[in-house]
Amino acid sequence: MKKKILEFIRKYQMIRPGDSVCVGFSGGADSVCLLELLYELREELSIRLEAVHVNHNLRGRESDGDQDFAEEFCRKRGIPLHLYSFEVKKMAGNLGCGLEEAGRQARRNAYGDCVRRLGGARIALAHHQNDLAETLLFHLSRGTSLEGMAALRPVRGQVIRPLLCVSRKEIEEELRRRGLSWRTDSSNLTDDYTRNCIRHQVIPVLEKRVNRKAAAHIAAAGEDFLAAAEFLRAEAEKRRERLTSQEGNSCLLAQGLEEEPSLLAGMVILASLESISGSRKDISREHLEAVRQLFGRPAGKRLSLPRGVTAVRTGQGVRLFAGSCEEKEQAPVPRGEIPVTGEGKYQAWGWTAEFWLDKREEKIPEKTYTKWLDYDRISNGLVLRTRRTGDFLVVNRAGGRKKLKDYMIDEKIPREKRDRILLLASGSEIFWVVGYRISESCKIRENTERVLRVQITGGNTNE
Repeated sequence: MKKKILEFIRKYQMIRPGDSVCVGFSGGADSVCLLELLYELREELSIRLEAVHVNHNLRGRESDGDQDFAEEFCRKRGIPLHLYSFEVKKMAGNLGCGLEEAGRQARRNAYGDCVRRLGGARIALAHHQNDLAETLLFHLSRGTSLEGMAALRPVRGQVIRPLLCVSRKEIEEELRRRGLSWRTDSSNLTDDYTRNCIRHQVIPVLEKRVNRKAAAHIAAAGEDFLAAAEFLRAEAEKRRERLTSQEGNSCLLAQGLEEEPSLLAGMVILASLESISGSRKDISREHLEAVRQLFGRPAGKRLSLPRGVTAVRTGQGVRLFAGSCEEKEQAPVPRGEIPVTGEGKYQAWGWTAEFWLDKREEKIPEKTYTKWLDYDRISNGLVLRTRRTGDFLVVNRAGGRKKLKDYMIDEKIPREKRDRILLLASGSEIFWVVGYRISESCKIRENTERVLRVQITGGNTNE
C-alpha cells in the first residue's frame, strides 16, 4: 500500500521536497493509516510532518478519548500535534446550519489556522475511494454539475488527499496487518446522517447486487469526471476571455455567448456570476439557463438572481451587476405574526386568509392557494407569519423533519423571496408554505373527522 500511495502522490504532484504537511488526524482508521504511511515516507518525500486534531465536543468522553488517542499516537512517533477544540453544537445554532456543516466549518477553521502558522503547509486529508463514491452519489442525487461530480479532488489548493486510490477495506486490512488500532466514531454507525445512509445501505447493495467493486468503479468515474471538468473549464475560460468584460461590480456577457454549446455557456455564466457575487452558493442550473434565455428577450428585461445579482438585457448582450432589480420596488420584509383565533378572514401584509371548518370530501382537490387540513391534528394555536430561525416541516408520515431553509433551497426558491413567503405555523412547525406544500403532519387521513379549509388571496398569489 505504501508504494501505491507514493505513486499516487507523485502522479498528482501533491507534495514538493521541503513542504510542511499537516495531517487531519481524527484517530479513525483512515487518518491513522494516512499519518502512519506519511510518517514512514517523510524522509523519502523530504517533508516536515505534523498533525492536527479537532475536538468537536459532541460525544462527551468519547470525544475526549479520541483526543487522548491522537496525543499518544503522535507522542510515540515524535510528530508535532496541533489541538483545536470547538463547541460545534453551539456553532450550528449560531450559523443556522446542521451539525455536519458546523463540524466541517470547525475543521476548515483549524486547517486554515495551521496553514497560516506553518507558512503555507499542505493539509493532508484521509478521504478514500469509498468517500469519493459516497460523495459522488450524494451530489448526483441532490442535483449537481460535472464539477460537483468531481468534488473530492486529489489536490485542491493546499488540500491533498493521498488515499483516494485505496478503499476502506484495504485501509483496515493494512492496519490489522500492522497491528495498529484506531478509534471508531459512534455517530458514523447510525443512519441519522444522509452520507451514513449511503455508506451503510446504498453502497453495500451496489456491491452485493451489481458489482463487488462498485465503489472503486464509481471512484474511477470520479477521476474521469475531474479530467473532463478540467478540460471543459479550460475551454470555457477561452470563451470567457473572448466574450465577457468586467468593470468593477459589473460584467458584460457579449452577444454570441448564447450560440456557444450550452454546457460551456453555462460555465462562463457561472464563473461570471461568481466574480460578481464572490460565491457560487445557491446558483442552480435553472439560474444559468434563465440568463441564457435572457439573450432572446427585448432590451431592458431584467432577472433577479441569487446573492443580490441582477442580469439585464442590453443592446450588447446581458450585463450582470451587484444589486437586486427588486430592491427599490419591494416593501420591507414582513415582521410579527397574525394569530388565527377562529373561522373568518384575516389580513396579513397584502394577503387575505380565510379559515372555516369544512366537510370532508371524498377526494381532496389539488389547489395552490387553497388547502384542506386535518384540524384534529392541529393542537396548538395557529399564526400567519414569515420565516424564522428554527422553522421546520414534517415531510413524511413517520414524522421526519426538514428545516424550512433546506426545503426552500431544494425548491430553488430565490433567496430574495424567502423572507416574503407567507406561512401558516404553530410554534416552529410550519403547516403550510403558502404557494408550495403543506406539512405531512396535517394532511387529511382516513380517520380525519374535522377539516380546516384555508384559502389565500391577494399578496403574490397567482390565482
